[in-house]
Amino acid sequence: MAPDLTAQLAALADENRAPSEEVIAAVSSSGDGVRALKTLSRSPDPRVRLWAALYAGDLAKGRAGSLLVQLAADRDPDVRDAALQSLVAGGWGPPDFDIADIARRKLFSKDPIEPITAMWLLAATDSRTAVAAIREFAASPTRPWHLPTAEVVSMLLDHRDNEVLERLSAHDHDRTSELATAAVLMHTPSSLAVLLANSTHLPDTVCRDWCKYAAEILWSEPYYQSLARLRAASVGQLGRTEHERSAVERR
Repeated sequence: MAPDLTAQLAALADENRAPSEEVIAAVSSSGDGVRALKTLSRSPDPRVRLWAALYAGDLAKGRAGSLLVQLAADRDPDVRDAALQSLVAGGWGPPDFDIADIARRKLFSKDPIEPITAMWLLAATDSRTAVAAIREFAASPTRPWHLPTAEVVSMLLDHRDNEVLERLSAHDHDRTSELATAAVLMHTPSSLAVLLANSTHLPDTVCRDWCKYAAEILWSEPYYQSLARLRAASVGQLGRTEHERSAVERR
């Protein structure tokens, strides 16, 4: 292994800095690049493993799949989430990699964030059989902060896309962030139009800012674009026009 390359990546991880184009090129062209990433993935420091999970796809491209699958089972929940998001965003998972199955198992994680990631993944994979489990999970009195996500994800799984946009336009204040995220997963011209309109017209700053963030940041993030493509393919809408999708939603 090239110790200089491993040390260079370790230094970036220690400083939590994104790899430069030069570093990405060096790793991509080196047979030691993936081995260097594997060394980082075995670090006792979860911050280093998290860095490897975040950037393995950028650095190793198609060779990152097995490493990211390994990190998706890491003992640290932040590392697991980052690895799963990298797998989804890059499409690096092996053919037998079942995102929906992993999401269903993550739903009942004791970590406060993992279930939220799991619910959006279940929405993206159109796992309609998970609706009952999501509602059961969200009804727990010990997890009230998960209820808004569960309600909105259930709407997506029931294919109530029009209702999502209606509630977002009507300023459902307590659900704005979740409804805005759902609009990003819908990824249609009409959902973007609602987000843009709400970013200037909603009565309070917090909700306006959420819609602006969803339209200007989340909309173009690779992870959310991948979730949107995954949902379009899962519900059979990939390649359909906006008019055709709306007709399906109304049926």
